[in-house]
Amino acid sequence: MDASSLLAVIGQLQADGISVWIDGGWGVDALLGHQTREHDDLDLVIELDDATCVMGLLGSLGYEMVAGHRPRAS
Repeated sequence: MDASSLLAVIGQLQADGISVWIDGGWGVDALLGHQTREHDDLDLVIELDDATCVMGLLGSLGYEMVAGHRPRAS
């Protein structure tokens, strides 16, 4: 994932009123203020209640789940 794709995803989530926190490698890069390496994925933290909406939005942007399962309360 490149920086423009990251910004498009975050921008769309925010435009839809969804609070989102960036975790993982992109989260570190955000704190540093620049991209330090290539990233294969984007780790997001969202409210569980927003999961269905977020998954639909990501699907509309061409993303799909390749591993794991839908978010759920544990």
